Amino acid sequence: MISSGMSKMPRGGWLESEVKPRCLRDGRRRRWNFKLIRHPLALNIHEEQFIKNFIVPQKRERYLSMFESSKGRSKLIQTFYHLPDLDERFAIKIESNEQSLEAIHRILQSKGAPRNCHVISTDNQIDGNEMPLLDVLEKILDACKDGSFVSCIPGKLGYFEGEDVDTRLIFEKK
Repeated sequence: MISSGMSKMPRGGWLESEVKPRCLRDGRRRRWNFKLIRHPLALNIHEEQFIKNFIVPQKRERYLSMFESSKGRSKLIQTFYHLPDLDERFAIKIESNEQSLEAIHRILQSKGAPRNCHVISTDNQIDGNEMPLLDVLEKILDACKDGSFVSCIPGKLGYFEGEDVDTRLIFEKK
């Protein structure tokens, strides 16, 4: 069996692929037919911990199973505009005087956010990417209409922004 490396999956992680060669005989000629075999995608640690820690307990299994397929993931991400299944026990609402880019960045850094974070978003350009925290916050705050969760420390620290300005929340679990 010949390994072909990795192939990109839309809006998410990577699928490992293998190429299985098969010899076919056409009269006097031989030709090779290659069949691509795809293996299931494991959840990204940030996405898995987001679901296990910041989604209400009664919905976690559903989210986990849906995030395993690109179709299910895409369907769930469309709920990020309002995301009613967030576990509000771990949410800290950002005060109106603290809702600037610099203030949110400062708050997250003071809580231990690293330079790069993972993004789950309705915006296809940033969804599923690891990005510098300041850059992703700037993109999210400028868009102002996308639903996004920025995972800073998997299952411990994140930032959610919904469609409305009053849904700017920091999620922290100690």
